[in-house]
Amino acid sequence: VCVKDDESLAFFASGSDMKKWTPSGGVETLNASFNELGTFIVDPHGDIIAADRGANKVYFLDVTGGKAGSRNVLFGDGNTNSVVEGTLAKTNSLYGVRSVWPFPTGGYLLATHEGSQLLYVDPAGIIHVFVNGSYGGFHSGDGEWFHSPGFKISEARAASMDSKGNILITENDLGYVRRIDFVRLPHE
Repeated sequence: VCVKDDESLAFFASGSDMKKWTPSGGVETLNASFNELGTFIVDPHGDIIAADRGANKVYFLDVTGGKAGSRNVLFGDGNTNSVVEGTLAKTNSLYGVRSVWPFPTGGYLLATHEGSQLLYVDPAGIIHVFVNGSYGGFHSGDGEWFHSPGFKISEARAASMDSKGNILITENDLGYVRRIDFVRLPHE
């Protein structure tokens, strides 16, 4: 759910539907063509970026433009293969992508459930494996550098950032939440 600060507008996902609520208009369906919606964000222009786990894709949903309710694929080709580091996110497999989060310097963090990865899509649309994992309740790497060898997460549910810039990863049904601490580089 995303609610405008003055509570004059809210967006929410309901199964395969993205819905909009306003006090004067009530609830309306913006788009009913999704497969299995995960998390979504409202971009600075008021449009929606939504993860669709069942489709293995991330979509742009027009809310403010001339084609309100239409959607376009931003990332993911719909397949379930492994992510190919350093290639276009639009032509990559995002197996069970459940979460999208804007990165403050541009791009997006994506969390995949079945793929068990935290991915970063840079502003040029190139995908990078940020944290690797393994499906099936796997959990390892506490206290280790997130880029050290080995699987660190399993069945990622969501990725976000806190007010300090730390990355938060919510994992499988075992209740794990991982934090990658933001470390500011020293000034020269």
